[in-house]
Amino acid sequence: MAGRNIFQDAGNFVDDRENLIQRDSQELEEQSFPDENHHSIARRLKRSRDIRMIIIVSIIFSIAITVALVVDIFTGSHHTGHAAVVSDVKECADVGLDLLRKGGSAVDAAIGTMLCVGVMNPESTGIGGGGFMLSVVPQNDGEAAKVIDFREVAPLAASKDMFHGNDSLASWGGLAVGVPGEIRGYELAHKKYGKLKWSELFVSAIKIAREGFTVTEHTGRSLKNLKENVIGTELGKVVAPKGKLLKEGDKMSNPALANTLQRIADHGADAFYKGPIADSLVNAVRSAGGILTKKDLKIYQALEKEAINSSYKGYQVITTPLPSGGPVLISLLNILDGFKFSEEDQDTSLTYHYMIEAMKFAFGQRSLLEDSKNLTDIIQEMLSKKHANLLRAKISPNQTFPLSHYGLMVDQAASHGTAHVSAIGPDGDLAAITSSVNGYFGSGIMTKTGILLNNEMLDFSIPGVQRVVGAGPPKANFVAPGKRPLSNMAPTAVLHEERRCWLRTSLGASGSYHIIPAVANTLINILSFNFPLKEAIEKGRIYYGLTSGKTEIEVKRFPHKKAKELVQVLENIGHNVTNHSSIADVNGLSYFKEEIVAHGDSRRGGAQGSAQY
Repeated sequence: MAGRNIFQDAGNFVDDRENLIQRDSQELEEQSFPDENHHSIARRLKRSRDIRMIIIVSIIFSIAITVALVVDIFTGSHHTGHAAVVSDVKECADVGLDLLRKGGSAVDAAIGTMLCVGVMNPESTGIGGGGFMLSVVPQNDGEAAKVIDFREVAPLAASKDMFHGNDSLASWGGLAVGVPGEIRGYELAHKKYGKLKWSELFVSAIKIAREGFTVTEHTGRSLKNLKENVIGTELGKVVAPKGKLLKEGDKMSNPALANTLQRIADHGADAFYKGPIADSLVNAVRSAGGILTKKDLKIYQALEKEAINSSYKGYQVITTPLPSGGPVLISLLNILDGFKFSEEDQDTSLTYHYMIEAMKFAFGQRSLLEDSKNLTDIIQEMLSKKHANLLRAKISPNQTFPLSHYGLMVDQAASHGTAHVSAIGPDGDLAAITSSVNGYFGSGIMTKTGILLNNEMLDFSIPGVQRVVGAGPPKANFVAPGKRPLSNMAPTAVLHEERRCWLRTSLGASGSYHIIPAVANTLINILSFNFPLKEAIEKGRIYYGLTSGKTEIEVKRFPHKKAKELVQVLENIGHNVTNHSSIADVNGLSYFKEEIVAHGDSRRGGAQGSAQY
């Protein structure tokens, strides 16, 4: 009823009961009880009042409890009573879970896990790189969703023409190195959302680096592609300690990195960005022809930003803003949302056709982006359902179009060295980190302090270098001093829009251009097709290959008959279809109906890379 309040109703009820007690007392006093004296009557009156008061208090208590439960269901924070961590490496997920058991937050667990991954999978990530973190914390008035942007930046001496049209200079060596952001990012995140001591997050990574570990399957594969000219270098001392590249199952260690991590654990992030560690880093880069300076390190800042979000089928999708791939992911999902996919639409050729076309439009919008503060209108369009409707109207159910139809000018080199970690704490807090050194083993430069440095400068567009079929390099992503290059990384969370205790999911991926489509494929499998998390991640994916200009399908992950039919139908529509063995690697976890499921993608050998209690 309008204007009514349940607490006011309870108060009125109490007043009514008090009036009733007084009236009954007067009636009892006026009655004649020949066999009772005054004291007997008083005792009866007292008992009557006591009983009525007990009833009133019980009713009020019941109302209060009911109201509290209703309020908590819709607005309160929720304790899952469980926790989980997922990463590419099982040992590292165990590290994160142990931090949660000690009372750490999801952010604590994610940082500790990623530090471990940086030691055990140096080809993918590490403190010489950068990335993005998404934190979602339940509060009484909603969810607090924040982002820590610790993406690398171009050195102050960088310029648009610094590579002279030579892509290889941005791939390997000193010029390829951007200012690392990892440690500053973790420091900021820990100050904002950490519960444990900073030093506790480093304990396991230090021990593993010092005592050694078994080379994982993924690292073993990556080492096969590493040039043997690293032998004898600082990197070679770690990956080829006896003059021969290690392989899967061998023991690897990095004592110098252990010492560096210990120093950072003891003295904070300043130990990385100033002093002997910084000196070692600058010397290594400049000796390899780079332009990094001590000032670049000293002035680097990680940034706290607001998360961006949109809705998809009654769920809130939360992700990271520019320069990450989050806006492109939201744009893609907004376009697809209008097709109203349901379980009946899974695995139909038309569904996959729509997905490919939507990817082209979403990537086309990415061409307009750069790491700048003057992009409000473009970002608002990308996040707008109305703008998505306009793009969707340009999609035909039975044909494809030239690249200019989609605005495709995306230009970024393919990268492989990326890792993703997700964590959920017993209080329902979520943390997702995607971090990278860009290409496998980054720039190939390792400092004497054991830090493997990124080659993130390759993520900038380079004048005169064409990386995408049919498109030149977009000026929006050219190099500039202190600029962050565009990224495909997009750590993501999903919450039910109304029933906050219904679903809490966190996921992300590694795999360069494939990251955004892989995350989108997985989310659609969960939200539109009602797949459980594991099946949603493992299901075959489809993708528009920006560097190949072809539609790529994981043929082996589809039933043979279905794959053959799908390829034929898509080719008839106008797609140039090719097989792809693996389209990105997704790691995710989900809390649903009081059950937590965590799953690491088997594409990267991470199917066992989860831990939970």
